[in-house]
Amino acid sequence: MSPVKPQGELDQFFLLSQDLFCCIDFTGTLLNVNPTFENLLGYSAQELIGRPCGVIIDPQDYAVIEHALMRLRDGRSIEAFDVRARSWQGELFWLEVSACANDDVIYVIARDITRRKTADQQLALLQRSVESSTNGVVIVDAQSDDLPMVYVNRAFEQITGYARDAVMGLNCRFLQGEETDAATLKQLRRAIQERRDVHVMLRNYRRDGTLFWNDLYISPVRDEQGVVTHFIGVQNDVTAQREYQAQLRHNAHHDALTGLPNRQLLHQRLAQGCVLAKRYQRYLAVLFIDLDDFKPINDSLGHDVGDFILVSVARRLEEELRPWDTVARIGGDEFIVLLPDLAHEQDVMQVVERLLARLSAPYWYQGEELHITASIGIGTDDGSITKPRTLIQQADLAMYKAKRRGRNTYQWYTDELNRRVTERVNLRHALAQAIEQEQFELHYQPQIDSVSGRVVGVEALLRWQHPLQGNIPPIDFIGLS
Repeated sequence: MSPVKPQGELDQFFLLSQDLFCCIDFTGTLLNVNPTFENLLGYSAQELIGRPCGVIIDPQDYAVIEHALMRLRDGRSIEAFDVRARSWQGELFWLEVSACANDDVIYVIARDITRRKTADQQLALLQRSVESSTNGVVIVDAQSDDLPMVYVNRAFEQITGYARDAVMGLNCRFLQGEETDAATLKQLRRAIQERRDVHVMLRNYRRDGTLFWNDLYISPVRDEQGVVTHFIGVQNDVTAQREYQAQLRHNAHHDALTGLPNRQLLHQRLAQGCVLAKRYQRYLAVLFIDLDDFKPINDSLGHDVGDFILVSVARRLEEELRPWDTVARIGGDEFIVLLPDLAHEQDVMQVVERLLARLSAPYWYQGEELHITASIGIGTDDGSITKPRTLIQQADLAMYKAKRRGRNTYQWYTDELNRRVTERVNLRHALAQAIEQEQFELHYQPQIDSVSGRVVGVEALLRWQHPLQGNIPPIDFIGLS
């Protein structure tokens, strides 16, 4: 097929235009393309002439092209429209297309708007991101007097209670009040005058008059010449966090040396733990920990070494416990561990054994290896105790029993619990011996269908024949670790 050539001035425009220029017939067949068309899409004119224009159009936009051809066939005009084109290499381009018909030929001019489309998409994505942010975003005009707001996002409306339409054109100072710190405002205004970033914590007011803490970041936006055209402010409502911190500062008094809670905070958490134990039918344990032979170390090596030991013990205790457990120093070398929310009384044993092992590990002070152990007394409550502080007294008495037993050990407050735990420990040791001495027997028990009476399977059962205690039920040893 011979290419259709535009005539006269149109021919010059066809050859020299920086836009894509092509001729097609009313079926959409390409009749000619200009050099810009070839250069952008990577096809030669010979490869395209005589082929349908769909060869370079993304299939998603076939319907758009067909609609335009239909209007032109009917003698109607069309407005400019956007389509996606694919180059020979498969690269996607956005084209803004205009077309008009003359006799049997349609003249098409297309402009590459890929960069504009990409920018529009990025802008839309940025806008959606800002709108979905949980932080309030404010943009003010730095070129106008009084820095009026020109944009606020949805989070700003939620935080402040003000609708965006009501605040457009206003300065942000309407959020301030009598309790807004003057020194902080001075810092903020100076940074704005100097056109630099600033981060402040402000007490602002919502539309209903309630106070909120505004963690505010402000950054200038500069144009290509470096002139600040806008300021962007990002605000975060940290009222809840500030109130929580204030409550902690009010209630939580800590030991000056170790940083652990002191007796006052311990008693508060102990009372809370007893309430929870009663409400949810859980167990609460108190461990009274006294360091063995701490006084000789403190007296002979000096208070610096003694303080080092106390701080190290505090850190080791904290590291071995759950986040919701409490370690307190109540004086001297005495510590108390509060373990709330235990499913079983015996759960405390894993903690106690772990603490004894951790505390007895060597301590290194200025290259010297030091050793110290601890005696632990255990008191527990299932929610029935009426005076929570009694648990501390019980654990204290049990601790002295542990010291009399030889130190570096533990003791339950009640003899009954002590007996049960001792049996468990003995059984655990016996279990280890049983594995070595092959005291276990494997029994097979048939599984019978109750309807047919046929054997449908076999269940393997493990039995422990202790040489002295005889048969030990699986329920007694399966849970041992």
